[in-house]
Amino acid sequence: MSATKVCKKCGVDKALTEYYSKKIAYDGKTPRCKECIKANQTKYRKENKETVQASQLRFRQENKEKVRKWGQEYYIKNKERIRDYHLEYVTANRQELYQKNREWKKKNRGACNAAEARRRAQKIQATPAWADQAAIKSLYEEAKRLQDLLGIEFHIDHVLPLQGELVCGLHVETNLQVVPATLNMKKSNKFKVE
Repeated sequence: MSATKVCKKCGVDKALTEYYSKKIAYDGKTPRCKECIKANQTKYRKENKETVQASQLRFRQENKEKVRKWGQEYYIKNKERIRDYHLEYVTANRQELYQKNREWKKKNRGACNAAEARRRAQKIQATPAWADQAAIKSLYEEAKRLQDLLGIEFHIDHVLPLQGELVCGLHVETNLQVVPATLNMKKSNKFKVE
């Protein structure tokens, strides 16, 4: 058995590592190289888009638990890469996403109002009577000042999230920090124990 093989599709002599394994083949490899197989699959998907989508949807419906488990495992293994990709995508498509978001909010006014009311109620519940309202207000003013000065969006972040998984913080001046919006969105409502 040689260390190379000629692809039946493109006719190029390639190393055996350029072929997929196939147990029933005489040499244990597919007759066509990986590159030709991938090109053929891509062409088929483009020409049969509806059929492929219907098949994928049927599979997801029949294997909901398996698909959910795969998704969770993939997310755990690729958490940082997914976050970085999401942040890069949002940054590159900010204007388009902003417009879509505005349109969605117009169409779903009730859901938006309910979410905002829930957030306000959570903030009120997390704001004790002894909180320094002047200091909190000054933090929001500082975020606005930095935003105007630097031209990038700033948020007020709760160091300990109001609705965290491990711990819930208060809406007080010592639990607030001014951060760039990108960092705040990347953090979400997570809290890392150090």
